[in-house]
Amino acid sequence: MQWHLCKRGETGWTSTEPAGHLDGSQLMQKYEVLVSELCSSLMDAGIAVESVSPRSGAGQFCVSLGSRDGAAAADDAFMGREIVKQVAANHNLTATFMPIPHLLASASRLRISHQLVEAPDSRGDFKQPLKNLAPPQVLRHWLAGLVHHAPGIAALTWPTLNCYRSDKPGRRVTWSCSDLSTLASPTQALPVVDLRIAPMRSAEDGGDVVWRLENNLPSSAASAHIAVAATVAAGIDGILRRLELPTRPEEAPMLPADMASGLAVLEADAVMADALGAQLFDFYREARLQFDLAMVAAKAHANESDSEALKREAKFYLEFH
Repeated sequence: MQWHLCKRGETGWTSTEPAGHLDGSQLMQKYEVLVSELCSSLMDAGIAVESVSPRSGAGQFCVSLGSRDGAAAADDAFMGREIVKQVAANHNLTATFMPIPHLLASASRLRISHQLVEAPDSRGDFKQPLKNLAPPQVLRHWLAGLVHHAPGIAALTWPTLNCYRSDKPGRRVTWSCSDLSTLASPTQALPVVDLRIAPMRSAEDGGDVVWRLENNLPSSAASAHIAVAATVAAGIDGILRRLELPTRPEEAPMLPADMASGLAVLEADAVMADALGAQLFDFYREARLQFDLAMVAAKAHANESDSEALKREAKFYLEFH
């Protein structure tokens, strides 16, 4: 989870580092007490913390949570967001998961790191993660499902107009893979990787390779439960239909350029709609139409500057997210 520390000034919301971004060690030293309290609060709530670190944006931080099975990981992220906000408030600051809250901001993300595991045994307990002996084709189909449904995943995990300010909207989805040599990778000329498979080794796995999959599409404003549901639904569809990745970069799907086109993508993606269920899908779509497009966007005025637009978005989104 990534977020920004902000404070309210005379001209609106600004970064806690308005003069520019401190390097990582300086930022951690400045906010040592806050970070220490955050880690303690998360662990007291039963949420495992792997790391807390500064990011490239002014006043931007990232917390990596420990792995959990299934929906429990999304539960941790949901509760973790509230704890981050409360700890910041204890220090007279505002922590926001609004992706771009001010002009100095780098877009914040919600990264879904996951592994495929073997089927549950008769007791319903999950076994060890699939390791290097697992059929690589299963992993490729899963990733192909994420690539195929990337526009729909984006539309579900970019729930505000502010999310479409990042570097992703309107371009092709990209992916990468390590050591699965037959997998095409159109990322050589592109700086951002949205989806990937990467091998890793750890002591707890006995030094064996396990494959970690990452979905880097969701914005920090996304619901963790929706982001996980969309990821799983897309991956399963890839396996069931034995989807293959595009062989050339120009064949990769385009991510929606704005919220209106994102909603159109959702209308056409039955897998993403089914992942939410009819009632939640209709609620999500209507919320975007009636709040974001009919209210937030409608407040824009002619010749509005980028700074003025951000202030308008912050009025609606910053404290809520």
